[in-house]
Amino acid sequence: MENSQVREVMRLRAIKSLVFSIWRLPLFVALYLLLSYVSFLHPISWIQGTFRTIFTLSNWMYILLIGLINSIVAIISWKHFTVAPVVRTTRLDLILSVVQPDRLLHAAGHAVAGGTLTWCYANLIGGRYANLIASCSENQTSNEEYECLNEHHIFTVFHGAFVGLVYSVQFFLQQNNYMTFPVIQQPKSFQVQNKRLPLLRKSASTIFQQVKYYYLLFWLFGGIPKHWMLHTLGLGTSPGPAVNSLRGFLDAGLLWHVLVTGFVIHATWSFSSMLYKIYNTEPVVFPVETAFENHDTMCLHEALACFRQPLLKYLGYLDLFLLSKYSDKRRKQIFRLSQPGGHPHNWNYIVTECVSSINALTNSITVYNNTSLTTGPIKHLSGDKTPMRPTETNNNPLNGDFHHRHPESLTAANGGIITNPPPAKQVPMQEKFLNELKKKPVIAFFLQDIPDMSSRRLFVDCQKQIWALEALSEMVAASYNEDTFGVVQTWLPEVISSLLSLQEGVDKHFKLATNMVRRPPKGTETSDVALRYALKTTLKTAIYRITDRFADHLEHFKLSVEHLRRLRMFLDHKE
Repeated sequence: MENSQVREVMRLRAIKSLVFSIWRLPLFVALYLLLSYVSFLHPISWIQGTFRTIFTLSNWMYILLIGLINSIVAIISWKHFTVAPVVRTTRLDLILSVVQPDRLLHAAGHAVAGGTLTWCYANLIGGRYANLIASCSENQTSNEEYECLNEHHIFTVFHGAFVGLVYSVQFFLQQNNYMTFPVIQQPKSFQVQNKRLPLLRKSASTIFQQVKYYYLLFWLFGGIPKHWMLHTLGLGTSPGPAVNSLRGFLDAGLLWHVLVTGFVIHATWSFSSMLYKIYNTEPVVFPVETAFENHDTMCLHEALACFRQPLLKYLGYLDLFLLSKYSDKRRKQIFRLSQPGGHPHNWNYIVTECVSSINALTNSITVYNNTSLTTGPIKHLSGDKTPMRPTETNNNPLNGDFHHRHPESLTAANGGIITNPPPAKQVPMQEKFLNELKKKPVIAFFLQDIPDMSSRRLFVDCQKQIWALEALSEMVAASYNEDTFGVVQTWLPEVISSLLSLQEGVDKHFKLATNMVRRPPKGTETSDVALRYALKTTLKTAIYRITDRFADHLEHFKLSVEHLRRLRMFLDHKE
């Protein structure tokens, strides 16, 4: 049941994205040739050289090899895509994430692929970048030639490997493997057209920023592989200036070649990654119910409860959100009673999964808030210069609640005796050692939590809760007119309580998170940072959607005093 759905969603969509990227590969090859042969003073020869290279049959071997390498690079990256970004809370954790075995293999594969692609592109245009070994002469008048090492070839191939290595590292550190779902659903062709130019601009900007670091690294360490190859292959040095020298770095043609090659490689891989995200985030229509027990298609409530494939779970919540907002026919299927028996199974399954997901997030936020209250950042109380934690009291002698401590007992305010608490449990030696290490400034820099990261980790997976809030509020509001049998009203108190509890926890969290800076400007925040703000906005909108529809009828439900107070604020539009 789940395997067939996984095959349809994961494999077929991934294959379609790969086919589309390979189909567009000739355009990137043509772009590379146009930029490599660029000559504004001789435009006719520029265009002729480009087309001559494209339609030469011997060059198609390199083009096919380029397509094969790009296909392998795309396939090895598929398993690393995720629907929830990974947030590292400490700098040490961030560093260790780069050297994980699977990521080291990913980086090595991209470095090899980048170097091989550079070799292929260099052989397409030929010239001084094509071969490792070149024929050299002592001077222009001498006819004696000898085999020498082509340093320009080494420089360009190593640059391709450098581009591949940096691309792999940024793929994880910059969350390029994070699949975001578009807020407004659009056709795939429109998304590709809309994201194409920004992708090319970003690739060009990235390569321009990287090339200066590559020049510095090659100046420092470029002589090591050069001398090793000279010694191993028994070759002579080229008569011109060394590439890893000041005169070699002033070669404008070499700089232009590595920029063009790196740009095309980075843009090709980024385009393949973009297509994978577009294809896999496309909505899937899950059937609300099936006519038979033994079915091969996954139902909507089964997708919501799918834990083995997070992507399917997200697609299920996305389908539920779109269903609740735009499809009155499918909404009526959810409100329908089962036959025979007359039970609202469809609604019960769906609301149970949604409420459970919302309550799980509420519990996580509550635990975080309680921990912040007891171990949170030290604050200064008003009128007191002594730093105190939120749970401490101001034991000032002028305060009537102050009492002297006794080694064996504490005197309470009412005159009673409070015995000392039992002795604290001994801290293990390993924990003591770690605590001592954390006091060292250098080690504390790597072990201490990065500000705001723990809060970001809390909301990193809340996209499905956002869709659940939207879907529940839309269906509850629609049930006012569409729910013929009243199946929604049996769950309405629990839904309202769940939303109000989450709203209470989110409000408290935003007040307690003192390290949480103001929301960054639009376009500068990362996707996971925007999630918590989207959750807060969606939550308030969802509650208002329900209260505006049912109005004062909600106060007749059995709710807690705190929830009734919060509900009244929404009913009065004071929240």
